[in-house]
Amino acid sequence: MHADESEQPGQKVISTREQCVDAAVTEKGCSPKAAQFVVRVLDMWELLEASARGLCPSDQRLLTDSISPRGYSVRFPSFDGGGELESLQIAQFLVDALGQWPTFKGRVVLADAPSIRSYERMLTAFDSVYTPTGGYDPLDVDDLIVVLNARL
Repeated sequence: MHADESEQPGQKVISTREQCVDAAVTEKGCSPKAAQFVVRVLDMWELLEASARGLCPSDQRLLTDSISPRGYSVRFPSFDGGGELESLQIAQFLVDALGQWPTFKGRVVLADAPSIRSYERMLTAFDSVYTPTGGYDPLDVDDLIVVLNARL
């Protein structure tokens, strides 16, 4: 679903998430756990954004009404450069250098606030509502609300 099978000059062909993790560990010198976390966050946010874009207008209003009081939208906010520099660098490497998650190209920049703890809570909620089937299965509005409200 996410891997770019066409080889770009200077890019490795990556076809699995495990290869993304291996490339980050090899090229960035990070731990497998840190790389796996970033891969999961990018996968989750890609599905959240795509699912939100696919909602009908009434569900989009419901989603906005349900998350707007918390002051955020359905848009990947990236990682903070302070205590989250390793995660930021891994995400930049995966998106910009390897060409994975093209939706985020140019958007993996310094976030306004720390996000790792929020992403951990969101991943817990995401795992409770989403079962991967090997294909693209968007989340419905209720599941989006559960995951996005876990941010706080």
